[in-house]
Amino acid sequence: MAGIHLFPLLGACAVGSFLGGAISSKQNNTSYTLIGSSCLQLLGLGLMTTRSGANSAEPSQYAYQAIFGLGVGLCFSATTIVTSISTAESSEKATAQGAVAQARVLGGSIGLSICTVIFNIHVNRYLEGHLTKGQLESLHRSPLSGLQLPVDQRDLVKTVYAGAYSEEIKILACICSVMVIAALFTLEKHPTPLRIVSSRSKEDQFSRRGSESETEMTDLHNTHQIV
Repeated sequence: MAGIHLFPLLGACAVGSFLGGAISSKQNNTSYTLIGSSCLQLLGLGLMTTRSGANSAEPSQYAYQAIFGLGVGLCFSATTIVTSISTAESSEKATAQGAVAQARVLGGSIGLSICTVIFNIHVNRYLEGHLTKGQLESLHRSPLSGLQLPVDQRDLVKTVYAGAYSEEIKILACICSVMVIAALFTLEKHPTPLRIVSSRSKEDQFSRRGSESETEMTDLHNTHQIV
């Protein structure tokens, strides 16, 4: 069921990734895309904070997820395009793309660690006097173990989980606020035209082919001399 409830978020993320490339297909609009994507993420998270109760499974939350997911998808595609534009040399593009990929993994790991810490602190603060030590340890190992508790304790755990989720969303919203400010620094009066980037790529391909041809000719000449 969790995957179904997250489908609006994941689907909108895929749509945003496609739109990010389409927006900058003819003109370099990556800066505006980054700013718009960060604003969409902030808007989606801000709206999510209004539906943070234990019984907040309302249709509106799926719309909020879609807004946030659209911003994430736009950010992914725009970041990839910016990396391609900012690296003039073909040898630097692979390094830059690898750095962006590692940054995403690192950011996800840090975010997951922060959310786990927030969850554990929230659980210890509000459930320490209501559950046994063994039950708390079970919740820390697997939050789904709360489904095995009695009904009255299960409702309490559900409320605490909703409170922890609300705190995590607020922290993410603060991070997105910083992201909006950082995106503003990508604005340029005269952004690099995409045709220049395309011509650079073609020149790199021709030069690489030329160097390979020269190497082949040199090897062939050396072979004839040996024979």
